[in-house]
Amino acid sequence: MRLKVFILFVLFFKFCNAQDLFNLDKDFTITEIPTSDKELNMLNMSIDFEFKVKIVNGKLEIQKFESTGVKDTIKFDVSNGKLLGANRGEFGGGLFFEEFNNPNKQVIFYGNINSIFYYQNKICVLNGLAHGMGPHDGQLFTLKAIKNKFKYKKVISFNSVPEVYYIFNNKIFIVSHDGFFVVKNFKIKKSLRNQFWEGLYPNSIAVLDEENIFIGIRGGVVKLNILNNEIIFYKYNDIVTDDMFFEIWEMIENPAF
Repeated sequence: MRLKVFILFVLFFKFCNAQDLFNLDKDFTITEIPTSDKELNMLNMSIDFEFKVKIVNGKLEIQKFESTGVKDTIKFDVSNGKLLGANRGEFGGGLFFEEFNNPNKQVIFYGNINSIFYYQNKICVLNGLAHGMGPHDGQLFTLKAIKNKFKYKKVISFNSVPEVYYIFNNKIFIVSHDGFFVVKNFKIKKSLRNQFWEGLYPNSIAVLDEENIFIGIRGGVVKLNILNNEIIFYKYNDIVTDDMFFEIWEMIENPAF
């Protein structure tokens, strides 16, 4: 019993004091795609073991993802002011325009805003909310400024909530709460729906090429090859889940030595 407690504490503090960067081959293990409720719940409860991915100097970089639970307001500069995108989860959000030297914000539309970016010389907005039992939906909008006012147009409905994006070779690679999409010229060219990372909170995407697409999630990293639809899950080696923390607490409160 004492050994078990010691091991759990070691794993927990190892990650709390982990290195800044993680190695995909050394710190993670290729694991079968989880399908059982037990496996998925274990990953879902590993809230202190989330990873973000990015490309630095042409190489994949993996870091610990620090989630505050509250998304910052997105600020996107335009020629005469800035766009503000708010996402407050189940409490709502919206897209607003703040003109220079004008304290009054213009409401463009209400909804949870996940990203604002340029694509093919257009301002694009991804919105949607994955919460509870659904329904889950998200959209891609384009914006057009007309006399200091913005008009919006819905160009794609995903029937899934877009969380993060990456632009590569004139394509938008979008990870949703439970899927993956490739958009080109504002049309969906490829979709992979009903993926296992629903409930594992995808937070980032990094693209080296279409055979090496990486997604940072809770519990590890996903690698996609969209040329042959291959999905590989790299699970973090030293996961300690919430239920293990409760087990530690129970052992401390009721030691059975």
